[in-house]
Order: sequence, then structure tokens, then C-alpha cells
Amino acid sequence: MHHTQLSLRTWFIAMYLDAESKRGISAVELARKIAVRYTTAWYVLRRLRSAMSQREEQYLLNGEVDVDDMFVGGVSPGRPGRSTHKIPCLIAVSLDEHSCPKYMRVTPVEGWDQLEVTKRVLNMVDVNATLKTDGMGGFNDLSETGYTHIRTISAHLGEDEYFSPILQHPDSKPEGSDEGGVPSSAIEAPHRIISR
Repeated sequence: MHHTQLSLRTWFIAMYLDAESKRGISAVELARKIAVRYTTAWYVLRRLRSAMSQREEQYLLNGEVDVDDMFVGGVSPGRPGRSTHKIPCLIAVSLDEHSCPKYMRVTPVEGWDQLEVTKRVLNMVDVNATLKTDGMGGFNDLSETGYTHIRTISAHLGEDEYFSPILQHPDSKPEGSDEGGVPSSAIEAPHRIISR
């Protein structure tokens, strides 16, 4: 916000509107709501999102951390899993003392080989953390990098249903939900950041 001609109040309103919007706010809509030109609104959103991503990169998850693979990109016909045309991502969730989710980081990956997965996990998770993963081969080298690594082989549950300890944790009950697990709407915000 250095050398800006916008008031601090306008910046805070823009922050609120971007954070309040479920899928993010467009520059056109922000320009209309805070009464500035499109180019100014675009600049404000770019600066805000850049600051948020830089802040996130400074912090590493620690303690007990669940790491899993996931694909972002909506419903596609055909066989589920790694054969889809969706964006492959790693998701890491730090857990509190009751094994409920505290913080989450999501990062896109180029592939599922051990070198790529290890590099991405090192960027998201502190080396002193205890990692809990499934049996995917890409997670094999994590214990050699200093992590305490606990592997749990997950079972195939049905045609379109796979167990994910992160997204379907039995103790994590979002507001307004009688069922356990994190709803799919909870991972839309990271998708918004990834797709840019």
C-alpha cells in the first residue's frame, strides 16, 4: 500500500469484499462497489492476493500433519482417480490435540514422483512435524528427509468413493452439519488461488 492514492478505508473495504466472496470477487465487480476504475480494482486485487500468498509461504505447518493427494477441477466423466484431466495437488492439514483440522495448505504438483512430492512437502511442512500419509508411492522418501512418517494404507470403498483422512475426518463437523467431514465447499477457496 506504499505510494497509493487510495484511502486506507478503500483498501480495507476491498480486503473485506475479496475475503467475504465465496469464490473471490472480480475486478469489474470490485470497481463498481468501491467506485474506482477497472484498472485500479485489478491492481488492488493483484496486490492483495500477492500479499496473501507471500504471507502463507512464510509459515510451515507443524505438529501432527496429514498429507494427501487430491485433484481439483469439478466433475468429469469416466474413471475417477489419477487418469482424470484435473489439476493434481498436494493438501496438508495440521491437526490439533484432538486430531481436528487447524491449518491447511494446498499446492499444485507436476506429478506424483518421490522427488516432486518431497520437494512440495518440504515447502509446506516443518521438518520436525509428524506426517501421516496414505500408501501412495510418492510419499516413500519422506522419512529420509527428517520427518517422522506414519503411513496408513487406505482401502477402496466403492466405485466413486475413496477414504481421505483429511477431507472426511470423523471429528471435524463444520457449522450447520450433522455429519463428519469437511464439505467440498471448504476446498473451493484453495482452488480459486490455484487456478490463477
